Amino acid sequence: MPRLLRRILIFFGIMAGVLLLLSIVLTYTYRQDAARQAKQYLEKILASRLTFASARLNYISKPGELTLSLREVQLRTPEGTIWLKAAQLRFGIQLYPLLRGQYVLNTCYLEEAEINLEIDAQGKNNFDQLHPDFAAVVGLKFKNQLQGLTFKNVRFRYQNQVSQENYSVLISTLKAEAPNRDWAKSSQWEAQLTDIILESAKKIYWQEKKASFKATLAYEAQRRSIRISPATFRLKETDFDLAGQYRLQSFEVHEIALRFGGKDQDLGPLLALLPEYYYREGQAFQVYGPLRFQGRWEGLWTRRQLPNFSLDFEAQNISLNSRHNVRRSIEQLSFRGNFNNGEQNGLRTASLRIENLQGILAQRRFKADFYLTNLQNPYLAFNLEAGIDLAYLHEFYPLRVFKKIKGLLGIKLNFDGEWQELMTDKSPEEKKITALGQIELAEVSAQAIEGGLDFENLSARLSLLNNTSTIQNLSGQAGNSDFQIQGQFQNLLAYFIFPQQILKLSGDLQARRIDLDALLQKNRPEPALSNPADPGSAYYFQLPEDWETHLNCQVDSLRFRKFVATKLRGNLVLKEKVLRTGNLSFNSAEGDWSLLAILNAQKDDFVRLDGRVLLQNAAVNQVLTSFENFSQTFVEAQNLKGLLQADVKFGFVFDRFLRLLGPTLVADIDCKVQNGQWQNWVLLQDVARKIQADELRNLAFEEMRNILQIRNQTLFIAETEIKGKRPLLSLIGRTTYDKGLDYTLKIPLRQALANPKASLVRIGPEEVVYFLSVKGKPQSFRVSFAEVPEQISLEDYWEREKKAYLNLFRKTSLDESPLFLPDTVRISY
Repeated sequence: MPRLLRRILIFFGIMAGVLLLLSIVLTYTYRQDAARQAKQYLEKILASRLTFASARLNYISKPGELTLSLREVQLRTPEGTIWLKAAQLRFGIQLYPLLRGQYVLNTCYLEEAEINLEIDAQGKNNFDQLHPDFAAVVGLKFKNQLQGLTFKNVRFRYQNQVSQENYSVLISTLKAEAPNRDWAKSSQWEAQLTDIILESAKKIYWQEKKASFKATLAYEAQRRSIRISPATFRLKETDFDLAGQYRLQSFEVHEIALRFGGKDQDLGPLLALLPEYYYREGQAFQVYGPLRFQGRWEGLWTRRQLPNFSLDFEAQNISLNSRHNVRRSIEQLSFRGNFNNGEQNGLRTASLRIENLQGILAQRRFKADFYLTNLQNPYLAFNLEAGIDLAYLHEFYPLRVFKKIKGLLGIKLNFDGEWQELMTDKSPEEKKITALGQIELAEVSAQAIEGGLDFENLSARLSLLNNTSTIQNLSGQAGNSDFQIQGQFQNLLAYFIFPQQILKLSGDLQARRIDLDALLQKNRPEPALSNPADPGSAYYFQLPEDWETHLNCQVDSLRFRKFVATKLRGNLVLKEKVLRTGNLSFNSAEGDWSLLAILNAQKDDFVRLDGRVLLQNAAVNQVLTSFENFSQTFVEAQNLKGLLQADVKFGFVFDRFLRLLGPTLVADIDCKVQNGQWQNWVLLQDVARKIQADELRNLAFEEMRNILQIRNQTLFIAETEIKGKRPLLSLIGRTTYDKGLDYTLKIPLRQALANPKASLVRIGPEEVVYFLSVKGKPQSFRVSFAEVPEQISLEDYWEREKKAYLNLFRKTSLDESPLFLPDTVRISY
């Protein structure tokens, strides 16, 4: 027994060796001939010219089969246009017929390929001449007994420049088998599809990342048709049943008759056919009740004609529940509709119609009709009539701009026109739309997502005509502020329907009170961003990026911290997160103010403010109080009285928490104080003590003129001159952030000190001028007599320093900017 077993094993070993040797011999013997025969066969059956970089004939693990591999394959039309490129095209060839000189095709494998069918702008295509000549393959050594077909990563593209339609799909895997090699009787197909794109007029209308297909196909030779049944197409986790047939009338005319329907009685089949954005939005709902859904794809398919696609759907008294809040639903929802690709069977003539849409939301009935055609440039007609409880609606389907909302909305709207016109920059008169309606809000309270502002007692009445919404009344409260607006909204419909649209508001704003302190404290994204150790960080500032506003403002009172303005009048313009003022005037600190400013909030982390202020007859101590002594303690409100006239040009940067970035502050200040008095100012107290001049301790004056400039955290003083009936005091110098004060004072007195070292210039027998130096921190400075080089006099030194400062001011003046030209403060933007 063992001897017999050894003989059997030796026999089979010899046979295996012979077969292996034979297969190796065959691969070298038949490789060139196999490649030549395959080329000849494919060029006949595909009516194309085949080229490839290399060919290999290998024996693979499947018994009785060789593999012919063609690499870097290209198939060209008779005119030379490439319509197929592949990294590899592989055929499984039966071994035993090969010994008789026949190449019997068993399997086909296509990998990393692109198939491109194109119609150019002149209507010429690259596939008209791809007419297979089946008779031409008779007599060839290559025989087709295909049992299996496999595609891997094959991209199919159809491009039509005439209709501006592009279709693209990546077949990640496709396997087809006919176990008995009888494809006519039955074959099993299974495919995984990814990156499915439907593009129209350079806009992606529909895109899907994953789909699958399973089907049993039978071929009827007499009718040259393929019967499809059963078949399942899975799209967006939704299964469709398909049935029907495909018939080849001729090489140029194909006939399709397919019917399909969704297995599940819910929104899935309808949503799966919509673009991705609307599909995701529709996932928020669940249907309870019968929703009938049936489609068909039928007609002739030629190079000039596509089959007709039609989809019918209907619902009667169903419930639509929200996944956001399971207790909220639309009841008694009914509608019927149809989608059809129209007379030309393309996106240009496609239409969607929904009729008799009605239901009940929060015990309030709504009704609507909807018609959409031409998906390349959508034309829309609809009417809507509804009364809506906004709190219920927000719980059913959260509105994207609100965190909380309640109140009532009434809407009656008719629209007819090209949908794209809503998003154009044309004037309202140029837009090709007809829109008519009324919108009313009552007792609305809301909190916006961005900024967290609270609105109370919001009421509005708007009349819509085309793209213009006339605001008959819009009033309400935000924090401690109130407002009333009359004017116009532009682009209101597009703003609420399309993402990234700009809402334009123009009109008149009236308010009794605006409390910026309260508004900015509430207007912050998260309390955690506030730093309790820094009071300034209690605020958060931002401007909306999707608003454009032009308002003529009348505000009785405006407040921010200790600053209070009354009788504010002027223009505010907001565009692209830049806020401008024009003709802005108000009363504050008992004086008259004019303001021109540009506030740029386009950066994510920083805000730039540039402006010019003119003020007349303001109480200087109240100005210091209003601006909290400009965050310093050297000169405070109790130290100075008088009437202030000023021309201030300024610019600085602050962060989102309204914290000033000190190095960015620049300012040119030309101001004077009339009929004023210095009271208990620590600088004059020390100077008076130094030169024994008690009249300086509480110095009354007729006028004090100041020319100041701020650069690089330094206050430069070209000259501060205090006058009464005679000159009283002059000051030049600088105050820096790190070193503090560096001043020189010029003080004329009627009587000289007995100190012979005093820096003075005697003017007459009873009048002298003292020159003093002040250096040190504002909290601890030192007053001394000025010292200058011996070769220069005190008066020359003073004039030289004063001239140096004035020259510096002229070189770095902000007047060079158009913003600060004298007339611009009266410009209305």
